[in-house]
Amino acid sequence: MNSNKFAHIKIKNISSFGLGTVIYFIAITFVVRFLSPFGDEPDFEARSYGVLTDDHVWWSPYSLFHGWIEMWSRDNPCQIDAQPLSLWTSIPAYCGESLFQILSRFVLTVILMLPIFFVVIFRRASSAILRIKRKGITEGEWNLKLDGLALSILIPGVISAVGFMAEEQFVVILSLLLILVLNNIFLLLGLLYLIFTLDSGNGIVVFSAILFMWLNDFVANKISINMLKQFIITQLSFVMYFGFALIDFFPGFLIISEKVREIYNAFSDNADSFNNYPVILRPIITFMSALFMSPAGLKMFPIYAVATYFVSLIFLKLHRLKNKPQYSSYGFEQNESNEIFKRCIIQSLTALNVVLFFVFLLPTYSNAKYYLFLMPFFMIIILQVFSRSNVRKIFISFNLIVVFFLILYRVY
Repeated sequence: MNSNKFAHIKIKNISSFGLGTVIYFIAITFVVRFLSPFGDEPDFEARSYGVLTDDHVWWSPYSLFHGWIEMWSRDNPCQIDAQPLSLWTSIPAYCGESLFQILSRFVLTVILMLPIFFVVIFRRASSAILRIKRKGITEGEWNLKLDGLALSILIPGVISAVGFMAEEQFVVILSLLLILVLNNIFLLLGLLYLIFTLDSGNGIVVFSAILFMWLNDFVANKISINMLKQFIITQLSFVMYFGFALIDFFPGFLIISEKVREIYNAFSDNADSFNNYPVILRPIITFMSALFMSPAGLKMFPIYAVATYFVSLIFLKLHRLKNKPQYSSYGFEQNESNEIFKRCIIQSLTALNVVLFFVFLLPTYSNAKYYLFLMPFFMIIILQVFSRSNVRKIFISFNLIVVFFLILYRVY
C-alpha cells in the first residue's frame, strides 16, 4: 500500500459514515424495542423498580424525565421458558408493553444517546471541544476512535443494553465515551464521578479499566509489548487459579470497599453460586451475551458462529500484519514502532485483560453488560485489518439475525 496515500487524514465537519451509522442504530433500536420481550433484562425486578420509584440525583435523566417515566408500568413481564443450552424457545403472545411505553422508552434511548451521536457525526466540533491537538492526538487517530465508537453502538448486545429500563442504561452510554476522554484527566474524573454516582457496580469495572490502561501502558512502554503479554497471561493465570479468594484484598481500597464487601457477603451466603458459573465457561457466556444472549435464555446461534469465524480472521490478519506491516487508512504505519499503532495494541490487550480479570474473579460478572464500554477499544484494532464499511455490514447483519429470530420466537 502506498504510504503517502493516507498521509494526511482530515477530520470532516460532518461525517457521512457517522451519520449513516446513527441512522442504522435508530432504525434497528426502534424495531427491536417492539419485538423485545418485556422484562427480559438483567435484574429487571429490582432495577426497573428503582427507575420508577427511587430518588435520583438531580442531574440524572431519570430525575429530569421522572414525570414521564413514572407513567411506565413494570407489571406482567414475560415468562419465557428457555434452558441455558436450549437451541429454541418461544415468546408468548401476551409479551409486550403498551404503545406509549414502547415509544417513550425508545425516545428516551435516543435522547440519552445524543452525546455519542454528536461526537461521531460532528467530528471537527467534538475535536475542538475536547482539544485533541493539545493531547497529542492526530486527526487520523481521532477518526479511528470515533469510527470505533460508532461501530460499537451497532453491536446487538449494546443496542439491548442501552434500552434497559434501569439507570444502568445511561451508565453504559456514559462508559462508552471513555475512549475519548482517556487522555484528559479532568474529563476522566468527571466521567468516573457520574458513573459511580449512578451505579457503583459498573463503576468498579470502569475504574479498574482505567488503572489497567495506565499500568499496562507503563509496562509496554518501559519494557516491551511482549513483556506486557507475558504479564497479562501470568496475572490472569493467577486470578483464574485463586478466583474469588482474592476478594479479601480489595476492601482495603476505600473507593470500592463497600461494593466489594456486598459481593463478598452475597457469595458467602450462597456458596452454590460458584457451581452455577464454572470458570472455564464464563468467557464463553461473556462472548455470547456481548453479541446477544438475554437473561431469559434467548439466543441467536448463527451470530455466534459468524462472530467466531470473524474473530479468527482478525487474529490471522493481525499476524500477517505483524510479519508485513502496511499503512493504516487512518494515516499511520501498522508497526509496533509507531506510537499510534502501539497504543491501539496496548489498549485492545488491556480491554481483554479487564474482561477476563473480572470474569475469572467474580462469577456474577460473566454478563457482558459490564464490559460493553470496552467495545471501542476492540474496534480500534479490528479497524486495522477490516474496513469500517465491512465491519458495519457485519454488525447490521447480526442485528437482522436478531430481528429475524425474535419474530420467529414470537410466531412459533
